[in-house]
Amino acid sequence: MKDPSNKHKLIVDEESARVVRRIFQLCSEGCGYLKVTKVLREEGYLNPTEYFLNKNPGYYKSTHWIRNFDWRIETVRCILTGA
Repeated sequence: MKDPSNKHKLIVDEESARVVRRIFQLCSEGCGYLKVTKVLREEGYLNPTEYFLNKNPGYYKSTHWIRNFDWRIETVRCILTGA
């Protein structure tokens, strides 16, 4: 995330980093993408879209986008591969 005191500097968002670390930990323990998504759901981690909406409640003008989002295999894969 952007440093509030310097918009040209990025800093670690510890809340998001905790989820990313958990994903890498699960994979290092041998869990596949599907198992990781199940664990993240069970442990109550917000997926990236839900996290964004919680931090930016008025972002979308339409209520169409405000709904429960679920962890998806593609999301976990992208986080792990940086794609």
